[in-house]
Amino acid sequence: MVMSSRRLRTLATTSLVGIALSGCIPYRFTDEPGFRGTLVSGSQSTPVPGARVTLSYGKARSVETRHVDTTSDSAGNFSFASKRFWGVYVVPMDPYGMFGHIEITANGFASKRIDVKSGAMGPAETNLGVISLDQTR
Repeated sequence: MVMSSRRLRTLATTSLVGIALSGCIPYRFTDEPGFRGTLVSGSQSTPVPGARVTLSYGKARSVETRHVDTTSDSAGNFSFASKRFWGVYVVPMDPYGMFGHIEITANGFASKRIDVKSGAMGPAETNLGVISLDQTR
């Protein structure tokens, strides 16, 4: 049996509407959100290269804590890449979130802690902007 293009479009449209009304929607979830920022000295607003930046986080439904380290580059920039995956969002599902903190340590500067959180629905990356570090005496 050969189907006409009009009948095929009608079948495809009906199928898509049926899937949408069932409450199952394909969605790209954020498993590990990304963060980025720029470190500067508080007194001079110059970049802070070589700072150790640690992201410590856990998921809302897990007792496990993960730690990821990076180092700021010569311009004071750092970033943690996001990890995403495709899944099916079931309405009204409450996707898990991520809660944690970023710890920044650099020679000659006081350490700094920034609390962070993100949901599985995004954003995939959060720009923390310019982060000012206080010099130690």
